[in-house]
Amino acid sequence: MLRSVRVSVSVAVVLGMLVALPAGAEETPGRIAVSGQSEIQLVPDIATISVGVQVQEDTAVAAMAGASSMLQGVFAALDELAIAAEDRRTDSFSLETVYSRDDMNNPQQRPPAVIGYRVSNMVQITVRDVDSLGAAVDRLALAGANNINNISFSVSDPEAHMDDLRADAVRDARHRAEIYAEAAGVTLGRVISLSDGSNVGRPAPMYARMEMAADMPMAAGTVPLGSSVEMVFEIE
Repeated sequence: MLRSVRVSVSVAVVLGMLVALPAGAEETPGRIAVSGQSEIQLVPDIATISVGVQVQEDTAVAAMAGASSMLQGVFAALDELAIAAEDRRTDSFSLETVYSRDDMNNPQQRPPAVIGYRVSNMVQITVRDVDSLGAAVDRLALAGANNINNISFSVSDPEAHMDDLRADAVRDARHRAEIYAEAAGVTLGRVISLSDGSNVGRPAPMYARMEMAADMPMAAGTVPLGSSVEMVFEIE
C-alpha cells in the first residue's frame, strides 16, 4: 500500500508594480504573481531491473548458442517468479568481436587478432512485489543471469495522487497571495491567470535509492511526487 510520508510546500511571490502612465491612458491594475508547489513522499510499489547474460566464445555461433541456452534458464526462473509476459521486455542485444588486447595496444604491428565473440542479451523486467526483489535477484543469478543492473523503484499509478496535489498547490498559492496582499496593504482580487507548472500528462517516474550488501537486501526508500501552479491575481 502506498503511504504518504511528508508534505512540503514552497512559494515564490512577486508584487506587480504600478507605473506612471501618460495622461488619458488606461491604468493597468496591480498584480501579484504566485508560484505554488505541493509534494508528497510515497513508498514505491514496483521495481524495474535489467537482467541478462553475457557469453564469450571462440566463434559467433558458439557465443549465440551459449547465450540462448543461458537465457532460457533465466526465462524459466522468471516463470517461477510469476513475472508476467507483459512485464518482460528485451532491453538490448549485441554481438561484438573481441580482439587481442596486446595487439590493440600496438597499432603499428599487424592488425589485431580476433580472439573470440561476445554476445550480450538483456531483458528489462518489472517486479510488482518490492519486498520480494532481493529473493528474485538471487534466483535469477542462480538461473544463469550474469549481468544484473539498473535497479530502480517507482510508483505504479502516480496519477491517482495528482488531483489532490494540484488542488493543494492552488490552495497554497492563494493562501500565500492573501498573506502578501495583506502585508502590502492591498486587497486580493480575481484570478487573472492560472497555469499548471507540473509535467504534462503522466508524471515522470521518480526513482528511489537502492542499497545492496553481501546478502542482497534492497532498500526502496521513498519517491517524491509533486505538482506546481503559476497564478496571477489582480490587486485592488
